[in-house]
Amino acid sequence: MRRIEISSEARIEIKEIAAFSHENFGSVGVARYAKLIQEAIRVVARSPESRSARTIAPGLRIFHLKHLGGSQGVKTPRHIIVYRFSADRLEVLHVFHDAMDLPARLSVL
Repeated sequence: MRRIEISSEARIEIKEIAAFSHENFGSVGVARYAKLIQEAIRVVARSPESRSARTIAPGLRIFHLKHLGGSQGVKTPRHIIVYRFSADRLEVLHVFHDAMDLPARLSVL
C-alpha cells in the first residue's frame, strides 16, 4: 500500500469537520464521520485511479465520500478528498465540503 501523507491544511480541515460534526451530531456522529474519512483515505490509497475518483487538473484528483455509500452509518457524506499520488505515496492535500467553490479553492494550490 502507498505511504499516506496528510498535509497540515487537510489535518486542520479534518479537525474543523470533527468539531462541526460533534456540535451538530454528537460524539457518535463525529466518530462515524471520522471513520468514514479514514476509510475513504484507505480506499484512495489502494486505488487512486478508481472510476469513483476524478482528475480535476494534471496530477490532481478528487474523491467524494458519497462513493462509500452509507458506510459507517453516515447517510449523506458531504466532503471531497483532494489528493495526488505516485507509485509509493498518497498525498491528501485537502478535505473540502462539497458546497465550497472547488475551482476557487484549488486555484491557490
